[in-house]
Amino acid sequence: MRMQVEGGPGPYCSRRAEVAAYEKLIAELRELNREGLTILMIEHVMRAVMALGVRLLVLHHGAVIAQGPPQAVVRDPEVVRSYLGAEAFG
Repeated sequence: MRMQVEGGPGPYCSRRAEVAAYEKLIAELRELNREGLTILMIEHVMRAVMALGVRLLVLHHGAVIAQGPPQAVVRDPEVVRSYLGAEAFG
């Protein structure tokens, strides 16, 4: 098995050029994944997580609070309460 570990540069992107470079990185990682590369990504930017994630594992203070497909995980009550906030879904 081939694996790539990414540290998630997303939180440091603020300028338009940085955001464009980050979006290019997401596209490149998506292509590598299609070619069979497993990617372990530690990320806090939800746009990247939702674009790349096939299976998410969410930790809170070192404990797993949710895992599964991205659409299910981001709606998990514990994930919403701990990270996204109730206002994330109205």
